[in-house]
Amino acid sequence: MISGDNKFIQEAIKQAKKSFIKGEVPVGSLIVRDGKIIARAHNMVESANDATAHAEILAIRKASKKLRNWRLVDTVLYSTVQPCRMCVQAIRQARIPEVVFGCRSPVQGNAGEIAGDTPTINPARAEGHRDECSRLMKDFFKGARKRKADITENRCRGGELKMGCGKKHGKKKKAKK
Repeated sequence: MISGDNKFIQEAIKQAKKSFIKGEVPVGSLIVRDGKIIARAHNMVESANDATAHAEILAIRKASKKLRNWRLVDTVLYSTVQPCRMCVQAIRQARIPEVVFGCRSPVQGNAGEIAGDTPTINPARAEGHRDECSRLMKDFFKGARKRKADITENRCRGGELKMGCGKKHGKKKKAKK
């Protein structure tokens, strides 16, 4: 891994951890130009109530504002996770020529799979951080499944079968003698 890539993906991981703490999907991104970070962001979909508030999109917005130009040529976008289809389109529109990411996303990742003028995708350059980036995602979704199960269990009171719960909760019938 190129030493600059190591430093930048570590910074993206710091951003992802901010998302994790806030209960957001832990994705962090940053945009680098001439070896300097010009924008950093983390997912804020839930807290902003905005389906487009992905880390990559927010980093693009910040970088565009800072440079006073929506064309982000001569930049590199670093992300802890492979960008989704929406983010790849935004990366393409912003003219970002290169993307480096920490781990692949089996569900959302489509970077490099969209025909046309796509940016250069370099997962191998962040290969040393794949396990750390992947672990953040796994830990988040493991916790999310547990929180969902706890919520479902709390909804099931009073003997009614509620939507989302496969158990009947109520008074136990006494066995006949």
